[in-house]
Amino acid sequence: MAHTCELCNAPITQRDMVHCTYCKTPFHQQCVREHLYSHKTCPHCYHPTSMFDYQRGAPPGGRSVRQSPPLSYTPSAPVRASAPPPTMRQKPAATQRPPPRAPPERPDKEDPPRGPSKRPRGGKVLLLLNFVIVLLLLASTLYASTLYVGYAPDLSVDTTQKSVLPGQTTDFTVALKNTGNILSRYDVTVAAGGTSMPQGWSVSLLDATTDYGHKYTGSVEPEQDESLVLRVSTSASAGPGEATIRIEARSSDGKYRDSLTVNVTSEATASYELIAATTEKFVTAGETATFNATVQNNGSSTDTYYFQLKNTTAGWSGSLLHEKVTVEPNGSKNIVLTLKSPSSAQGNAQGETILQVTSQNDTGDVKTQRFTLIVSPTYGFELNIEERSKVVLPGSSTTYLFQVQNNGNAADTYALQPVPSLPSGWTYEISKREVTVSPGGNVTVGVTIIVPEGAQPNQRGVVNVTVISSGSQRSQNASFELMTAQRQQKRVFVELFTSANCTYCPAAESALHDLLDNYPDDVVAIEYHLNDSFNNIFSNERASFYTMGGTPQSMFDGIRNIKGGSGSTYAQYEAATESLLDDTLKVRLDLSVTPSVMDPSKMNVEAFIKPLDNTVPSELNVFFVVYENGLSPPGSSKVFYHVAIEGHRRTVSQFDPTGSVSLALTIPEDGGVVVFVQDPITKRVYQAAVW
Repeated sequence: MAHTCELCNAPITQRDMVHCTYCKTPFHQQCVREHLYSHKTCPHCYHPTSMFDYQRGAPPGGRSVRQSPPLSYTPSAPVRASAPPPTMRQKPAATQRPPPRAPPERPDKEDPPRGPSKRPRGGKVLLLLNFVIVLLLLASTLYASTLYVGYAPDLSVDTTQKSVLPGQTTDFTVALKNTGNILSRYDVTVAAGGTSMPQGWSVSLLDATTDYGHKYTGSVEPEQDESLVLRVSTSASAGPGEATIRIEARSSDGKYRDSLTVNVTSEATASYELIAATTEKFVTAGETATFNATVQNNGSSTDTYYFQLKNTTAGWSGSLLHEKVTVEPNGSKNIVLTLKSPSSAQGNAQGETILQVTSQNDTGDVKTQRFTLIVSPTYGFELNIEERSKVVLPGSSTTYLFQVQNNGNAADTYALQPVPSLPSGWTYEISKREVTVSPGGNVTVGVTIIVPEGAQPNQRGVVNVTVISSGSQRSQNASFELMTAQRQQKRVFVELFTSANCTYCPAAESALHDLLDNYPDDVVAIEYHLNDSFNNIFSNERASFYTMGGTPQSMFDGIRNIKGGSGSTYAQYEAATESLLDDTLKVRLDLSVTPSVMDPSKMNVEAFIKPLDNTVPSELNVFFVVYENGLSPPGSSKVFYHVAIEGHRRTVSQFDPTGSVSLALTIPEDGGVVVFVQDPITKRVYQAAVW
């Protein structure tokens, strides 16, 4: 006899059948179990039940149709399970029912008269009650059937196809939805049927906290989603491949199920990165710098990479520690290269090289990285100043020259800022306000101070020049001073021609020494030795110039000759001196003696000549004579003074209005230099000076 489940309206097999012990209605065992999750009564008779109140198999009597619940049952009242009917008792054998008692005697009264008989009304009430109960049962059944919608699972995934590299892992986002209206438990598994993967691949199910492997079990509220991750891990060693993975969701009773399939493809690739953290460094000239780079194999198989240095700057040298490396998938190797700057490189000079990397698996994939080396600039300079101070005549202009020397390794620009402190009417000029000097080079700058004609004696003017390096912002100062000369008087110049072997010479020498003692500011003297160990070319030239025939002889201002030596010689010298001192000064002569910048062992002697009379010729000779004191000839104890040991002649022409001439001379410690101006034609000495 066929049985139909009242809950799902499907046929019931003997194996899956259970029936209520109260109403004998058959159901699927799983349907009853799910029904009792949310209802604690029989689906048919609404009697409170549990699974213990259902028996396996068909109901007795072969019942297969629905029946109404018993009329005596009221759903709202709790009902206890009825006990089985008692068995019929046997009458005791020896016990006899006592004889009936006689009815009590009634008083003799007449029975009241009976009215007409009436039919009892209880049957209609019972019929009406049964009808109401049936209606209630039908309404409850209808309500229960409309409330139940099932609990089937629904699986969905964000995508069904993904591609990865060998050795990589990819995740699919899977949503498990309960489409029913009751809480239900589901098993989500990686189905063996329909799943195929290359060897070494793996798959697992995960939620936010747990890796469940191939099976996940959990409960889902009605119309809610449970988010899962399907993780597929590929194998780098397995190479390329393709996997098909099927997952299945099944209700815990196995009644409902759903499934989906995803595909993962792993393809062989040749891919890599060239990474360099530092590509630029600073060094000094001639220094070597080391650069490091990394080649990262992002491909699916082992690859070999070849290195080359390209386009290295001329004069710079680069080298590689290795020319190739072999790298496993997802591995990396270090690349070491060096770049050296030339020892002659200037500051800010740049050299570069290009690292070229080629993949063996994909020769068309060539990557490059540029590395740059910069020579750190160093800035330093000095000022080479030949002269800082001079004494000049009014109406003259003087130019001071100094050099800006770049001692750094980079070109530098220097700003020159002059600050004058000059008397009224004085002016100045500077040849350059800014100069750019290459490393090791120098630039000459001139500062000119112009003194007006009416300047007073002993006036002082200064021009300070500040030189500032743009590279280092350091500065140095140069100060140039100019002073007008005092009023000058005529000085008499005496040239004594003598000899250590001369009999009369000592008297002439003694007279000259006395003259110098008595006229220290008016007389300048020099002694030329002839025919002895102190003789020199210049002394002979001066003797020839005056046509000297013997010794001793003296020339006063080149025009008055006094011969011999005796007790009266001093008187002659004095008379000549007094006479010449009365002459008008026609040429002014001033000396400036400073250490030589080019040769510190020498002194730079500069003579400033200014004509004071228009009768002075346009061309004059200027003589520089170095003398020494305290000299004694070999084998003699006699001591000589003002002995000329060196002499030089220079010519000054076209005085318009001031001329100057200078020499670098070695001046003895016990000595000095005499300078005099002489007319080359008349031989007249216009002025002399000594230092």
